[in-house]
Amino acid sequence: MPQTTILDDPPRALAGQLAEAGAVRYARSYRAEAISTRAIVAGQPVLLGTDPDTQALAITDGDTVDAATFAGILLLETSRALEEAPVTEGDDLSILRMGVVYLQVTDAVTAGDPVFVGNATAQLGDIEGAAGTGLVELPGCRFLTSAASAGFAVAFINPAAAAAATGASSAGEYVPTLTDVTNVAVSALLDARFVKFGDQVTVYFAVTVDATAAAATELGISLPVASALAAANDLTGIAGSAETVGGLGMVAADAANDRAALTYTAVGTGVVTWRGSFSYEIL
Repeated sequence: MPQTTILDDPPRALAGQLAEAGAVRYARSYRAEAISTRAIVAGQPVLLGTDPDTQALAITDGDTVDAATFAGILLLETSRALEEAPVTEGDDLSILRMGVVYLQVTDAVTAGDPVFVGNATAQLGDIEGAAGTGLVELPGCRFLTSAASAGFAVAFINPAAAAAATGASSAGEYVPTLTDVTNVAVSALLDARFVKFGDQVTVYFAVTVDATAAAATELGISLPVASALAAANDLTGIAGSAETVGGLGMVAADAANDRAALTYTAVGTGVVTWRGSFSYEIL
């Protein structure tokens, strides 16, 4: 069929489209429930259904949206045309449980804002970056980019981390913020996982670090569950690398920023992979 229309200003993203394809992510398959109550739409948050292991449904008026009920964001199916029939009850859904995704915002948002969504009739479907009437904060979510009203912003989604902060025990992947503190040209995450039992948390991580010189080096790693760290010994760990001479690093608390600090002495420049673990108490 011949092409008949070319948009002068084509969209650069679609609601529910994965952003940063190489980023760590985790999506689960659910079945759509209670479509007659409210349609399930790509790029919108969904709640766990009657059977929380297999069902998901859209947010409706008065629904509780918290770490125990929030399932994730419905991903856009890129394998079918946008014009195809909407989701019907019993359809398979791909729900983003952790990762980065494009959301279409109702009002302008700024990078770093939490994600608020509507759970009252007049605000259903709204996605914003600040509290307001009929809006509730999505647990474990924040905007990574800014966008104007009706624009598309990249958001980080991680309800599991929020659940970890309130549950007695939990485990899962997470996407920490890496901060290039000292002698780091660029760093990148390979993997990060955590186990929480009571108020004790252990993290396992793998990162790459490109040192700018043969000198003392420090990389900051954010925590999966927040803790008011007060001293270096409030968080302890070790890291190693098979790609550099010596290949040993220390992980301690950066109490000023409530995060972990991976420190070591680089023997030269270039990208080196570090793997390690650390533990801390939730204070």
